[in-house]
Amino acid sequence: MNEKTEEQFSSPIFSDFTNTDDIDVRVSRQQCELVGFPLLLNYHYTEAKKSNNTKKQKKLQGLLEIHNHLLLKPDDNSVEHTGYIDFDIVHELYCGHQEQHIEKKDFRDILLHPDYGLCVYVANFLQFNKRYIILKTQTLDLPSFIADINNMINRDKDASTQASKIRLDLDKVGLKHLLDSMDSEWDKTCAKVMLAANRSRGEIEELGLLPDAVVNNVKQVRNVIVKIEETETAAHETVLLRLRQRQQNLKVKVDECTSVIEQKVGKWHDYRISDVYEKLDVLKEQLEENNTQINCLEKLDEADKYTKQKVRQRIKRTANQLEYCNRIKKGKLVLEQKHCWIHLMRNL
Repeated sequence: MNEKTEEQFSSPIFSDFTNTDDIDVRVSRQQCELVGFPLLLNYHYTEAKKSNNTKKQKKLQGLLEIHNHLLLKPDDNSVEHTGYIDFDIVHELYCGHQEQHIEKKDFRDILLHPDYGLCVYVANFLQFNKRYIILKTQTLDLPSFIADINNMINRDKDASTQASKIRLDLDKVGLKHLLDSMDSEWDKTCAKVMLAANRSRGEIEELGLLPDAVVNNVKQVRNVIVKIEETETAAHETVLLRLRQRQQNLKVKVDECTSVIEQKVGKWHDYRISDVYEKLDVLKEQLEENNTQINCLEKLDEADKYTKQKVRQRIKRTANQLEYCNRIKKGKLVLEQKHCWIHLMRNL
């Protein structure tokens, strides 16, 4: 999208709201009415499917899901409700449908596209570094709505500032109640280690803890962390091995489809050849995605954010399986809890 086109989306869209220098509002060039918009997206999706344009299909699926989220009403079913969502949340939602990570600037331009873009405004509150997607309706009073969001951000900022000043003054009795509320011994052990990390021996005793017992707890936690790190390394190698095996299998299937096309063109009906071509395209897409994940595992620093996230999730699932098989878990400990403790206690 060229620079001239982008300027058409830029603020000011309205003139009766103050501090517009701190707010950039861009409006979609989508001309379709909100009521008929899902039909328009479905039409584009059908056309993309006919032409085997998988990339566009995924793009339209992501846009339709965002549109449906914007239409959701709060629990009070307010008639005056206007849908709006944090830009970053919507961006992640959209990328979940795509094969590759989409940059935020490109995503914004997709939202505002004249053919398949959504019926929305993109409001950027520059002072707070916050962006929102706002559903464009006939009843929307945009200046007032922007003012409401601006006030909401201010309130959240003030609340966050106040919350950061809150300090927990923990004594012996309070700690006992806290530990008693925990379900597993592992949780209690980790809590004791965390509390003792920056306290002297005397301060540990004031909390009702035995310093020597806490030292043993630290050793126990470290041992578990080592085992988890070993499991993560094994999971990384396992995922890489599986991806390489799948790579070989996909290459064989691609070669088989290519060979069939070369041998059967002119002998089979066109619809059968077309089916093979379609299968070949799918296999090539799967092979490309597989190769992207292999490259990510081998050169993590060079991979894009979306691929990193996808590969890390795969490694985490594999680590879960390996960890369960190796019986590393302690009592009712769950993996998510344990990994949270790792980052907090790695330097103890």
